[in-house]
Amino acid sequence: MRKTLTQSQVTKRRRTRALLALALLAGTYFTATSPWLLGKLVLSRLGAAFGGRAEAGKVIFDSNGRLVIEHAVLRAPGVEGDAGQIFSADSVSASVNWMALLRGGKLVESISLVRPVIRVSQSIDDGSLNITSLESTSRVRSVRTTPTNGTESQVPEVTLDAGAVEIGEHTTDPWRHGGSVSYNVLKRFNVEGRVQSSSDEQGAYVISLREIPQPGLAPRKDSLDVRGKITSNALTLSIAGLDLETCPPEAVPSRLRERFTRLAMSGQVATTNLTYLFSGGLEVSTELTDVAISLPLTPQPGIDRQDRVIPVPDSIKDRQLRMERVHGTVSLTDKGLSGSLSGLIEELPYDVTFAVDGTDESAPFTAHLVCEGF
Repeated sequence: MRKTLTQSQVTKRRRTRALLALALLAGTYFTATSPWLLGKLVLSRLGAAFGGRAEAGKVIFDSNGRLVIEHAVLRAPGVEGDAGQIFSADSVSASVNWMALLRGGKLVESISLVRPVIRVSQSIDDGSLNITSLESTSRVRSVRTTPTNGTESQVPEVTLDAGAVEIGEHTTDPWRHGGSVSYNVLKRFNVEGRVQSSSDEQGAYVISLREIPQPGLAPRKDSLDVRGKITSNALTLSIAGLDLETCPPEAVPSRLRERFTRLAMSGQVATTNLTYLFSGGLEVSTELTDVAISLPLTPQPGIDRQDRVIPVPDSIKDRQLRMERVHGTVSLTDKGLSGSLSGLIEELPYDVTFAVDGTDESAPFTAHLVCEGF
């Protein structure tokens, strides 16, 4: 049964709401007109939310009432040097629904990043990933969608304008490297796109980016398409349209570089999948379409009709078996190398499977080559 309010009760409720609205407006005005206080408040909340140290040149409200953070930086605690600067941007602009504090609903409606740089780097010393050094990352990944005050704190859609993604590696043990730390950029992509909460996995975030030639220019038809996801245990990136000529050995993590160099791949790659495990592992899986590749097989001595050994000529004894017009998959991990391929060897069609169980020269190697119909 619905309770009927008296006139005095209705008046009291209206006064309470008016006082709350007035307090909110007064607080907003005071904060907005006090840049120092506004900056301290916003940066403190951002740093706590992402588990790092947030820095900025200025925090203001623009003429449209959007919260603007200029020259924003997020650093990971415990990661020294450039690798610790996980995120930076010329400006971060957020559309804030202040009435959500009273009525509930989504507090931050959208976020726009201008010239952001996202840096993902793995330690060459212990395999750790720089972004896993952010404290409270587990809390960030399991953001509550309905906090106790009724507002929605789920991360809104984030758009990137004239941004870049850096894949790199860094040192974490100065004593191994002359007493200093370093950061090396392996690959940098100029991108535009968005990051948003996953619709089918709680606490996960979906990455959708497109390579651009340079800031201000639209993507080309053959531009890289970068998709990915951040979950509770890994960061995955899927790169479509990669031309191997733009990916020299220097762009491959040093832990996998030697094996990659020996493959001597050339041509067009359908998809390259990178998985950075927060536990420290790294996996790279490449889908090949019409690619040339060198297999870790060298010529072996022959036997003549009198069972005498035919030695391998010095000119070819170190040459690896070359396979052309290859389709299939090659996978590289911290534990070794494997592949399942179809293509031509000496103009004959072959199906090849191989595995290298280890990363050093003495690692055991097995291969299975099948040529049918010849």
